Amino acid sequence: MIKTICNIISGIILVFLVAFAALLFAPKIAGYESMVVISGSMEPKIPIGALVLVDSQGAKDVKIGDSISYKLSADTVVTHRVVEINESTQEIITKGDANNTNDGKPVRFENVMGKVVFTIPYLGYFIIKIRTPIGVAVACALVFVLILTSIIPSLLQKDKKKLSCDENVTSP
Repeated sequence: MIKTICNIISGIILVFLVAFAALLFAPKIAGYESMVVISGSMEPKIPIGALVLVDSQGAKDVKIGDSISYKLSADTVVTHRVVEINESTQEIITKGDANNTNDGKPVRFENVMGKVVFTIPYLGYFIIKIRTPIGVAVACALVFVLILTSIIPSLLQKDKKKLSCDENVTSP
């Protein structure tokens, strides 16, 4: 019975850890950049907390109407919709879906990271939390519990064997 419970618990934890690893690493392996939306400028199409996958091809193949992610500064990335492309100046005019006006400054082609190919609403909240020290501690604790659930049944099995051997020994 304990072996069955441990197997169920370890199976659930293993599925969780594999799904977590897939969320973190699969986009990179597939050639996508993953980002979390932290403002409402693209709502309702891309809500706050959405995980956004961006095809990291830069400005190549970007068309009017595409949502793109671009570097506003060294540590700030923005995801907005393309409203105009100026090939001669190598600039793109963007606008947040929830904004009334176009963005004030055009985006240079070299600042474009790529176009948004997929969004998963609200999953970004989870990604943000798991990257915190508490999130890492929880992941480590889950790995520890996974190891324990693998070891406990064999330890209990050894105790049973020892008990049955001790019972067979008779004293003179």
